[in-house]
Parts: sequence; C-alpha cells; structure tokens
Amino acid sequence: MKNIVFSESPKNDIWLSLKNYTYPDNIKAYFDKQQISYDDELITSITGALIQAFEYFNSSKYVSLNTSPLLIYYGSINLFFGISCLLEGKKIRVEGHGMSIETSKLDSHNILETEIILMDKKHAGLKTYAKILNDEDIKYEKWNIQELLYSIPEISSFVSQDDLNLKYVIPSTLVWDEDETFHKISNIYEDKIKDVINFDKNYLPVGKNNKDELILRPSLNGLDLSSESYSGQKYFTLGHYKNKKLVQYNYFTYTFIALYGLATLGRYHTDIWTNFINNNSSSYIGIIEKFLEFCTRYLPNFALDKLTNKKNYYSNELFLNNQL
Repeated sequence: MKNIVFSESPKNDIWLSLKNYTYPDNIKAYFDKQQISYDDELITSITGALIQAFEYFNSSKYVSLNTSPLLIYYGSINLFFGISCLLEGKKIRVEGHGMSIETSKLDSHNILETEIILMDKKHAGLKTYAKILNDEDIKYEKWNIQELLYSIPEISSFVSQDDLNLKYVIPSTLVWDEDETFHKISNIYEDKIKDVINFDKNYLPVGKNNKDELILRPSLNGLDLSSESYSGQKYFTLGHYKNKKLVQYNYFTYTFIALYGLATLGRYHTDIWTNFINNNSSSYIGIIEKFLEFCTRYLPNFALDKLTNKKNYYSNELFLNNQL
C-alpha cells in the first residue's frame, strides 16, 4: 500500500510523523489498537528512544564530517530500538552492535577498504534489527565499506562508470507490453547478470532488442527478482561471494552496516578518520557525504514505513489523480 504525501520539507515531515510516537497517549492508543498490553517502562523506553533519535539526527545537520557519521548512527540505533519495541509490543533485548572493525588493515588512503566483521550473536543490535525490521538472518561474514555502499542503488548511481566492476546494482526499466512484462537493462551489465542470485531459475536466456539492450523475461512460474529502491528505481542486486557462497541482503542492512563502519572510524580511530578527511584527494569524500545525506532521509522513512505497514512517499512535487 502506498501513501503519497505532498511536503515542502520531506525530512521534517517524516520526523513529525515519527514524533507522534513520542507522546505516551499515542503509544498507548497504538498498543490498544493492536490489543497489546503495556506498562510504564515500555512506554518510557519508546518515548526516550525516539526523542533521542530525533535529536541525534537533527544535531548531525550542524556538524562536520568529523562527527556526523557518529551522530547519524546513534540516531539510527535509537530509532530502530524505539520502532522495534512498538512492533514487538515489548522492550526488546539488545546487547552490543553485533559488528566490529578489522583494525589491522586500517588505512586513511583506502578508507572504503575498511573491513567490518559481522557477528552471529543472538541479541546483537544488527542481528536483532535485521530480523525484526527486515526478516533477515545475519551470519558471520566480513564486508568492506565499499562493497556495502556500492550495493545501495542511490549510491551506486553516483559512482563513475569507470568503476562498473565494483558496482553491485543493475538499474532496470520495467516494460509493460500488450502481451508480456519484461525488464530492460543496459548491455554493459551482460557479464554481471549471472551474479543475480537464482537468476537462471527464474528467467529465460537473456535476449536483446534492436538497440542492443538486454531483455529479461521471466520463465514459466518464475519469480521477479528485481527490487525497487527508496527513490523508485527498479534494479537487480548482485550477490557477494562470502565463505564461497553468494550472499545478498536488503539494502537497509547494507546501509546499517556501512553506517556503523563510518561511525566507528570517527569514534575510535580518529587519527585514520581525520587524516582521510583532511588529506583525501579522491572522490571518496563525495561518495560518503552522499551516503550520509541518503541515510538522514531514507532511515527515518524506512522506520515510518515499518510502523505504518505501508510505503510513505514524501515529495515536494504535486501529483495528479492519475499518478496516485
């Protein structure tokens, strides 16, 4: 279900909707509607978490790159805690982040190569929120920041075509013909389509049209493996080889892990992080700034979608009736 909201200031209005759940009476009404029992500790935990989340996100607007990843990450984990308590109808148990930085390979000149180790711990933050908010199971794996960022459609599109081999997203156009529906993608991705998990099981052999574009038609009873990004772009996600297997997460999870990595660098490895900011002459700064800006818009919207059980589109464009 889609909910399209006209807004002159989407970020502010998303938070206005979320802040409705910082008022005890609104939280009680939510639980009453769900026929969930509650106590004062649960109500206060949710209220406090969401108020702190807003203040962290809001504060991140007024600081430099030295500090903003940490504030956005702290805001995110408070937001996820509050929303998860609402969805579960109880004060959830969270112990630690469920991630750590591989410190032996840190290099301010190759900051995106920083490795993050995922821990398969029962009550860890990443594992808990990925399961509650996205129904995903986290395994023990290592990921670097670059492969995480390049798996997010909004960030992958910002990366130069010269780095095509580093991207894990294939943009697609969904075409409705008279007799069929199919996907159309650029032929530059011809060698990468094989890394879409279960592609061969769900699609016919790849064809081409008269413009040399790739045509992807589903097989009989085949599933549509494409996804839709936060900004509405259809895309296919490539799997990552981890422990000799192709692995794929939703890009909420990629976003959460990458944000942890940047926040941890800024918090506990200030020499590496400061040198990177002051001395980096590559485009990595721009990619990270783009990612952080994306986080401040996407993560609160994602949380609101989960809480309301519908897609909430906030836009400063006017929609005609036939677009709704």
